[in-house]
Amino acid sequence: MKKVIIFLAVILLSTLVIAQDAPKVEVFGGYAYTNVDTKDLAGRQNFNGWDADVAFHATKNFSIVGDISGAYKSETIDTGIILAGTSQAGTVNPRVTPTIVDAKFRVYNYLFGPRVSASAGKLTPFAEALFGLSHVTASVDVGGVSGSVGSNGFGMALGGGLDYNANHRVAIRLAKFDYMLNRISNSDLGLTQTTNLNNFRIATGIVFKF
Repeated sequence: MKKVIIFLAVILLSTLVIAQDAPKVEVFGGYAYTNVDTKDLAGRQNFNGWDADVAFHATKNFSIVGDISGAYKSETIDTGIILAGTSQAGTVNPRVTPTIVDAKFRVYNYLFGPRVSASAGKLTPFAEALFGLSHVTASVDVGGVSGSVGSNGFGMALGGGLDYNANHRVAIRLAKFDYMLNRISNSDLGLTQTTNLNNFRIATGIVFKF
């Protein structure tokens, strides 16, 4: 009986030590590349940006994640407007006046949901399903005259990734790949229907464990 009690005490102590040593919170930050579906506006476009998330571990392999990301695209086009001018002889001479068009697009996501992970030596694969709010904006400056429009809507990210654990406190997120849905209300953009943007995101960076 005494040996059984000692054996159970050792198991309980080992469990407590492991629980204390296991990280409760993981904080990630890094670069994100997003392929954005702009529909008929400009087809699919590549955006650069960032991604950050905080994962709160309920158990060793299950966590609740808050994810925030931003994706950006800027284009500058040197175009021209043809103006008609009249010479002294009375003939019409077309004249091209250069015009600079600056267009900027922004996509932000504020998402929340579960993540399931597993341990395989130094590697930690995981899968996630995140839901929340997306915010899409577009702004244009034409010859010094500017304007912008924006839309708030439903956002979703379904995917997963792979972490390489450098030590107990730091990991390298080799890759995180998500299918992302951004729903925009075209009424906010002066149109008449809601549109789903089917986007894809790849992120990489550093994970800190606490």
